[in-house]
Amino acid sequence: MRKAPAMSDCCCHTGADVPTYRCEKYGIEMCDACLRCKDPELYCKFRSACMVQFLEKERSDEQRQKSEEG
Repeated sequence: MRKAPAMSDCCCHTGADVPTYRCEKYGIEMCDACLRCKDPELYCKFRSACMVQFLEKERSDEQRQKSEEG
């Protein structure tokens, strides 16, 4: 079961109290619209437990499945 995201300000959408996910490497909060790894090619000691990385991969897998079906 996926843990519900925290409600706070997104790094790009300040003032909007939206569900966010935290990048542990840079200490920033991101909403669903901004949810992308900022430096996917650089080393990150948090990557194996990174919710941003996991959700980004899950989203790309869903898009791939849709394109294969249609």
